[in-house]
This record gives sequence, structure tokens and C-alpha cells, in this order.
Amino acid sequence: MKKLTHLLCCALFTSALLLPTPSFSQGAQSVDGFINPTGRTTFTLANCFEKYARQYEGSELTDISGNYTVNTSSLFGTYSMTDDFEATVFIPFVATNGFGKAACGLQDLQFNLNCRMFDKSVEKVGRFSVLTSVGVTNPLSRYRYTDRVSIGQHSVNIDFIGALHYEREDGFFMTFSTGYTKRATPFPDFYSNVFKTGVRTDDIYVGAYLSQQKSFGGQNLNDENPEYFLIGQSFTKVGLEGYYAINQKWSFCLGAGYTLDGSNVGRALRLTGGLTYSFGGFTEMKRVTEPDTNTPPGTGVQ
Repeated sequence: MKKLTHLLCCALFTSALLLPTPSFSQGAQSVDGFINPTGRTTFTLANCFEKYARQYEGSELTDISGNYTVNTSSLFGTYSMTDDFEATVFIPFVATNGFGKAACGLQDLQFNLNCRMFDKSVEKVGRFSVLTSVGVTNPLSRYRYTDRVSIGQHSVNIDFIGALHYEREDGFFMTFSTGYTKRATPFPDFYSNVFKTGVRTDDIYVGAYLSQQKSFGGQNLNDENPEYFLIGQSFTKVGLEGYYAINQKWSFCLGAGYTLDGSNVGRALRLTGGLTYSFGGFTEMKRVTEPDTNTPPGTGVQ
């Protein structure tokens, strides 16, 4: 039977779709309700294109001259040490164009350890899980971060994320995650919330999400002579994502997101596509009707 590698793609799309606009390096949520079986390794090559002609300067929506585009090509990898513990890595190459300028380069490496701390199946109700994640984001290159078209803010971040996950036998699921990102001084910290719901089978995954980010302080684009690397960004985004497993090793994914409102972000439409290759650990994933056979890993962090 073909095995769906959507949990990798979920993490990829969450990371890609939640990056602020322009692609300032503020980290991203990198945990959903799924972890691959022990020994599974996956790699995803993806591309994300974003375009907008209006942006929020502070909280005021204004028109800009021409269009601003962000193109992100990325490699995302994950390895499951156990059924409840995995490591993920996200490496983006970002190209920006707008305001008569352009920039491109390797942005920031993001590394996360994800852990399912609690997993309980209730007969005729469904499966309940609690997951946590700890991550580090670090610049990969000496890119310029003081221009308006900078590909990032060149900051070092530590991310703390928790998630509650519910899944039924028919494949319907809901996940709520919340996170806090501590950033090196003088960059503003922020918190984020993501709600996802959808349906998955062994071969297909279809989901929708609502994400929010709130920055603690920082400068605004409409401040007098703002320092762009100190801009604080907040937003509310919605999106759709879908994945299909071609066979046991290959799957592809598509997604779209839109910024509803925010502060110091573009009102952008974002389109994403990716191809995933996976190997190792091809055992049947635990269904919601199976009894619990694994001891919860306690207070470990992912």
C-alpha cells in the first residue's frame, strides 16, 4: 500500500507559508499532528512564489509602486528516530524584487526536534495527541539585511512550539499549535498560532489552515527612516494544501495562501508546489483504532 508522506509536506508548507513578507527571517512553526514511522527519511524540493501590489505599513494598507515578488526555493528534510520523535531541517534560497531593487541568496537554516509526548486512542471517539517542538534558526550566508528588499533579518532565533491533535478513524483531523520565538537582541520576539483541519488517507491529504503571528514591538514601515532589519511583523493568513502519494517513495504537494491583514506585511497571494522522496521505515502507520503500544516519551522535547 502506498504511504502518504504528507506530514513532511505539512511541516514544509507550514514553514514556507508562514514566513513573513518580505521573507524576513523570523522562523516558522514546524510541527503538525503527524510524525513518520521509525527510520523514515524524507526530502522535499519545493518552490514558493508570492506577489503583491499593496502592503500594510504599520496597520495602514497602502499601494506600492509596481509589484513586489518573493520567490523561495527550498530543501526540507526529516528523519524519524522513533514513531514519536523526529528531526527536521529547512534550507531556503530566497529571491526578492521590487521598489527598483533585487536581492537573492541563501537565507536561514531552521532545525527542529519534534516529539509526540502523549498519544491516546478512545474507542468510537478518535485519537488524541500532544506534541512539542524546539527549534533553532541561524543565517546561512552574509546577506544584506538593511535594505527594503532584504531576503531576511539575519537574526538567530529559538522557537518553542506546542500542538494539540485530534484524528478520527475516517481520516478527519484537527490540529491547533501555538509557539513563541525568542530572537537575539535587538530583534523583536513574536508568538504564533495555527489551526489546521482536513482529511487524510494513505494516499491523499487535503487541509485548510488559519495562521496568526503577533510581534512584540519593533519598528513600522511608515516610521520616519525605519531600520528594516528591526521591523516587527504581524499577520493573519488563510490557506489550502493538498498532497498525493504517487507510490511508496514519491509524492507531490500543492498549496495556496493569502494574507488577510496584518502589520508591515504585503497583502499577498502565495502559491507553492513540491516533490517529496522518502525511504526507510515503511511500516504501517498507527491508526486511531489501534491500542496504544508505545510508552509516551514523557517530558522530552522535539
